[in-house]
Amino acid sequence: ADLLQNLGGGDIPPFRVKLKKRSEVLDEDDEEEDFLNDEASFKQSCDEFLSLGFDKIEDYYIEDIPLSMTAYIDRQSSTYGVVYDHPMAGVWTDLVRRYEDGSSWTFGSNKDSLMDYPDNKTIRHYPDLSLAEMLEIFQQEAPSADTVVVPDHEFPKFFERAYAEEMDWRIA
Repeated sequence: ADLLQNLGGGDIPPFRVKLKKRSEVLDEDDEEEDFLNDEASFKQSCDEFLSLGFDKIEDYYIEDIPLSMTAYIDRQSSTYGVVYDHPMAGVWTDLVRRYEDGSSWTFGSNKDSLMDYPDNKTIRHYPDLSLAEMLEIFQQEAPSADTVVVPDHEFPKFFERAYAEEMDWRIA
């Protein structure tokens, strides 16, 4: 319960999330920076993804957490990249591959929460590595066959479904 509380910014995380484009959440008076707690680190991580050959998909915001994120894709390797910014957890990145059988591999730059994960999910944490170093290990270890990549406009549903699957596993 304490671990769940820390992840949700003091509350248990929501069982479902809805990604919204940050551009659609902005009010007339809002600036993009109003959604970021550590703009410099966030921008640096975004720039790193671009320098590593990833294409930007979109900037998103999850109001219930609150969490800003920018999603990327490396189409050649079927690898997703995400930069997150959370008021308590700070900025971190994930590299993700999902597979046709429902399994996935995720390498994150955040510290290990020590929570259990479903058996079909491989999750590793590398808080002391650069994104380039983490990507090199990921490319060597994560299987490259039978990956699932969706059109960019379907990424929100793809992410929301993955989040829901993990939360359903936790609830069970």
